[in-house]
Amino acid sequence: MVREAGRRRGRAERRAGLQGQGLHRHRRLYRAGRPHPAPRGHGRAGPAHHHRHPVGGDPGARRLQPAEPGKAAKPEGGPEAHRALSDQQGPDRHQHIDQSVGTVRLHCLNCKDRQGLPPCPAGRCCTAVISILLTLSVASIGGAIFSALHVPLAWMIGAMVATATLNWHYPAKLNKLMRPVALVVLGLSLGQSFTPAVVAAIGGAIPAMLVAGMLSILTGVMVAPMLGRMAGLDSKTGYFSSVPGGVVVMIVLAQRAGVSLPPVTIAQTIRVLVVVLTFPLGLSFFAHHAEDSVFNTARLAVDLPWMLAVLAGGLAVALGMSRTRIANPWMLPPLILSIALTGTGHMPSGIPGIMVNMAQIVMGASLGQRITREFILSSRRLMIAAVLSSLILCVICAVIGVGLGLLFDLPPPGVVLGMAPGGMPEMGITARSLDLAVPLVLGFHLTRTLLCNLFVGPIYDLARRLRILR
Repeated sequence: MVREAGRRRGRAERRAGLQGQGLHRHRRLYRAGRPHPAPRGHGRAGPAHHHRHPVGGDPGARRLQPAEPGKAAKPEGGPEAHRALSDQQGPDRHQHIDQSVGTVRLHCLNCKDRQGLPPCPAGRCCTAVISILLTLSVASIGGAIFSALHVPLAWMIGAMVATATLNWHYPAKLNKLMRPVALVVLGLSLGQSFTPAVVAAIGGAIPAMLVAGMLSILTGVMVAPMLGRMAGLDSKTGYFSSVPGGVVVMIVLAQRAGVSLPPVTIAQTIRVLVVVLTFPLGLSFFAHHAEDSVFNTARLAVDLPWMLAVLAGGLAVALGMSRTRIANPWMLPPLILSIALTGTGHMPSGIPGIMVNMAQIVMGASLGQRITREFILSSRRLMIAAVLSSLILCVICAVIGVGLGLLFDLPPPGVVLGMAPGGMPEMGITARSLDLAVPLVLGFHLTRTLLCNLFVGPIYDLARRLRILR
């Protein structure tokens, strides 16, 4: 009993001494004679300020002993130890020994000069912030240059070109929340053109929208065999890569159909890029010839408190719908909310133009961010096929749009933009920038999105039965 009490007292004294020197706070036991487990990145030997009992020592002494002064120097804490250990951990991550608790913390390489060395939640937090700021700055400069040159859809196209150029040499980066917020702003802004008179006119154009939506899907059926042969894709992948239903919508539908997603994503993205670069330039001539159209409305005045309330409502609706399976939850719900308020005459405030331009910059940067060196070099055959098929699809849709406009007595430029094989956000921004019947263009694209969700699968099955697609 006396011997056991002495052992307990000795262990308590050793534990108190270890904790007082900050070498071990946790009760981790290591048997005598076994090597101290080293932290990641180190060799088998433990830290320099620990040593073990020799083999054959007291079996009851299972705790590490503090190093005697002079036998092993303790590393100094702070930036000096942080920098000294960085070489042992490689260029990305390194360790810092915290003497107060005797633990090893991982820090961001960019934070090594900060006093106190707080732990970073991500290994490259500072680099990510710098990349985001650099991307937004370059995109804004590109948009400003294109705006000064009076290029149609300047802020979006300029941001896209500038970001793609940056992304070729340095990885462009955007925060994952920026594009959803930009879509909310665009949805609220575009929906404010649906006045009661415009809503009545849109009702009369519904037959033309239905015909245009079905013809858009059929044009994808026409182009799919050519894209499949040129890119070496099977008929199903070529079909989902060719139908102009919007990037997000077609990716969702392709995933549900069990189609390989990378070719669909690349082809749909390239087609949007081609449409954004061609349709605004081609339709810029008609920008000043459609001012008398019933679909062109005056923009609402901005009331700051009500504007903030509208933005909060749009964000709330979009956030709620993002939990559902809707294809574009960040734009469609705010757009419908804005249409409902404007159509009933209860929209309290407009969205300022500077916010719309900022949203265009984010949208352009998000498109340019997709154009990486690997994106271009790893799929050159598919890219060439997608560009050629997109140009053919643009010509077919433009011709059909002119014909439908003349047949249904609608503004041909607006119908052409409504038939354009691009995404609804991009074409809505184009219509707003060129004042080309924004409600009509959005109506065409909304109808096509609905028809794509309903009929893309059945039309593919019908085309297979008719041996149009093999």
